[in-house]
Amino acid sequence: MTGGGDKPIDLSIGDPGYEPPREAQAVAVQAIARGLGGYAPMGGLRRLRAALAEHLSEREGIPATPQQVVVSTGASLGIFATMATVCRPGDTVLIPDPGFPLYRQAAMTLGLRVIGYPLGDPDSGHAPDWDVLSTLVPGARLLIWNFPANPLGVIAEPGWIDRLGSLMRSSPELYVISDEVYRDLCLDGQHVSPAVHTPELADRIITAFSFSKSYGMAAWRVGYLHATANLAERIAQAHWRATMSTPTMAQLGALACLRVSGDYLDARRTFLRDNRDLTLARLRGCGLPCAEPPAGFFTWIDTTPTGLDGTTFVQHCAKQTGVLLSPGADFGASGTKRVRLNFAVSTDRLVTALDRMKGWIETTDLVTGGAA
Repeated sequence: MTGGGDKPIDLSIGDPGYEPPREAQAVAVQAIARGLGGYAPMGGLRRLRAALAEHLSEREGIPATPQQVVVSTGASLGIFATMATVCRPGDTVLIPDPGFPLYRQAAMTLGLRVIGYPLGDPDSGHAPDWDVLSTLVPGARLLIWNFPANPLGVIAEPGWIDRLGSLMRSSPELYVISDEVYRDLCLDGQHVSPAVHTPELADRIITAFSFSKSYGMAAWRVGYLHATANLAERIAQAHWRATMSTPTMAQLGALACLRVSGDYLDARRTFLRDNRDLTLARLRGCGLPCAEPPAGFFTWIDTTPTGLDGTTFVQHCAKQTGVLLSPGADFGASGTKRVRLNFAVSTDRLVTALDRMKGWIETTDLVTGGAA
């Protein structure tokens, strides 16, 4: 490994490298000291659901009551519980390609039929392929809508949501999960939620959020969903059957986050924007094309100039530099010549990782087709 055995630097997983607000940490510690280690009620602590309903109504523009909110063990398990609620084995689920690998894994675990719908190239702004979607939607039970997107970092345009609404109207049996866990991390541009843009379809839209990315709480596992009251109750029951409640201490920490000044999120966005710009400059300087993500904390790297597919690039990068990346193939068929890099680590660690990659690429003439 380059650097004489330097420690690995993991830029592969979607774990933000910043700490939760101090207020959340203090509340969780106090809860442990008070012995609040029992199960929380099904669907989440009542005061957290009430606070989230207020948050959704006032800050997100999604009218909500506490009965329409479900606290989940991370957004991931909330999405799993939603799939289990609205689908039956054999139903078809449409997922974005490229898209978060867990969508496919969760659907397959539930015995669902998974079909990817392509997101376009950078010239199209990575818009969904509407011609393909129009042929796939009839007969599908569920569509996953993930904007801001993982791994692309793309923000949906209002016109895309208009077209999504048209597809839903043409297929009255279709439900949509709008995964918006990166909505607080828009670095450029503004996020638009389908639940806000197409309120007349709200009975078939389930919106997923998380404290993991926004507040550096990935290990705390607190997500939440918004749906109609009847559907929310059914999802809460499915969630309870799968894992019972989200940890009480973590829910209290999440409640504290809702009271934190907006300066916390502003600082996170500034940190990510600076790291993004640093990453793009270094990678492009090495001859690796990568688009500028307007949201989130991933860059989607094109390995074509190296002559390596994404999986081989990741393997050689790990061996030669100790820098761990995610192969694009994990995110769908369109990602075979791509890799994903998480730039949400400390700037010092990021610089070290990028320097190692630069040294490897330049020493081996990798961009001109040299072998690692």
